Amino acid sequence: KSMSMIHEMLYQSHDISKIEYGKYIQKLISELVVSMKGEKHNIKLVIDVPDIKLDINTSIPLSLLVNEVVTNALKYGILDDAEGEIHFKMRKIDDEKYQLFIGDNGIGYDQKNEQEPTTLGLKLIDRLVAQLDGQIEKINDESGSNYKIIFQEID
Repeated sequence: KSMSMIHEMLYQSHDISKIEYGKYIQKLISELVVSMKGEKHNIKLVIDVPDIKLDINTSIPLSLLVNEVVTNALKYGILDDAEGEIHFKMRKIDDEKYQLFIGDNGIGYDQKNEQEPTTLGLKLIDRLVAQLDGQIEKINDESGSNYKIIFQEID
């Protein structure tokens, strides 16, 4: 579904090589929440993305990464009908790099050795960050599961 939304947005845009990532990510995360928690949910979305357009080669792995983090948050972090928050903030930090903060305020998880992810989902997140020539850092000073990711566009 993440990839089909990318294609849909490319066809609707004036420049078929770039996606307006703020609009896309709002739609993606909203649809994930509704599909997993239903129309009447207690999830607040806090999405902050300035006018950033990303190439499709970057958008696909980044969207799969977002899909995995948000799915994990909705499945394991914000349980049942509990109130919760999913946040996504992205900024361009120089000509080639972007900084992304993504996470939730759920129950979080205790990863013993952060260098060696233990679940398939966490391994997938690491692999997708590597595809983006990026680095990921789990932020432990907040509730929930929160990440800071630095990445760059794929040529």
